[in-house]
Amino acid sequence: MLTSDHATLYCKYSRMLGLDVTIPPKYNIDNWLDPDSPDFNPFIRENISHYTARTEAGEQFEVCINTLDMDNMAWKHCHHAQLILDGTFGVCTEHLLLFIALTVNPQTKKGLPIVLFMFSAPTGNQATHAGYNIEILWKLLQGWKDHLTWYRLQLTHPIITVHPYLAETFFITAEKFKPYSVITDTDYKEQGALLQVWPLIILCLFHLKQCWKNSRKRHLGSCQDFWKCHVWDRLYSLECQLISTTNHSVVTILVYQEHTYLTTLLNEASSKAAAQGGLTHVAYLNKNWMSENMWHRWSDWSRIAASAQIGIPVESILPTTNHLESFNAILKWKHLASWLHLGHRLHFDFLIFILIT
Repeated sequence: MLTSDHATLYCKYSRMLGLDVTIPPKYNIDNWLDPDSPDFNPFIRENISHYTARTEAGEQFEVCINTLDMDNMAWKHCHHAQLILDGTFGVCTEHLLLFIALTVNPQTKKGLPIVLFMFSAPTGNQATHAGYNIEILWKLLQGWKDHLTWYRLQLTHPIITVHPYLAETFFITAEKFKPYSVITDTDYKEQGALLQVWPLIILCLFHLKQCWKNSRKRHLGSCQDFWKCHVWDRLYSLECQLISTTNHSVVTILVYQEHTYLTTLLNEASSKAAAQGGLTHVAYLNKNWMSENMWHRWSDWSRIAASAQIGIPVESILPTTNHLESFNAILKWKHLASWLHLGHRLHFDFLIFILIT
């Protein structure tokens, strides 16, 4: 079989699925969602709650994928429970980011994807992972929250489908979709967007500790002598104590005590370099992580508060985004990999088709 035969079969198979590989991917999506198009796909349309085409330079492509099963799982397992959010990139040929929201089935302890957000990097962005801001993620999260609220409202008050003019009145008093805790990584844009939609977010402990460890290595270096090892061990112990705090005043005391101790080490030539590195790291912690609002996101206080709201043991509050990291790996390296054509990444229309079907 010739290489050209493979290409012909690929085109025919794609066309059978409703994908025209001879036109840019964005037109396939437009056609699937346009009721007046001969290629209109009602199944895809009903599983996309938000879509914005990139029609002009400076605009961003946006799509929110949530099937009926996802909506039901969101209300059943995520409302007044736990949500995990994280983003990934490199899933298709275009510069698109994919954000996935996951909840956990309390019986099976398995992760359940409940929404997928895809959007393009702004024009001129070379790094896909940097191609978003707080506003676009907030817009998608708020739109998804409103969609779920409308979905539940239509089930509980079917009268609004008959009399649409009543919808806004019912929506104002309707129960809004609300996870009691949202676990995410240390990316400030994700945090900023989430905080505008839901008040209690918890930072993944793995990512938090990695940030702090990177700062220690950057400012202190490796354990090359006694004093560097001594300061390194003290800083690690300090960080463990900080994470376990439930009172912000204790944080202030712990940081002050460590700063005072390291300052005394500046008086000796043998310990001065290690002390300076340690003080720089403490200053980094103090500036970036020790405000009360930030402390609420990474300390044991947040996990205790979430467990009280949800009504589950503290041990059941997810400490990391591991469920989502595992799902991302399976999606990218197993599920999507089986669809690759000659090893090339998928076009985003084919990716959306796969994610929905």
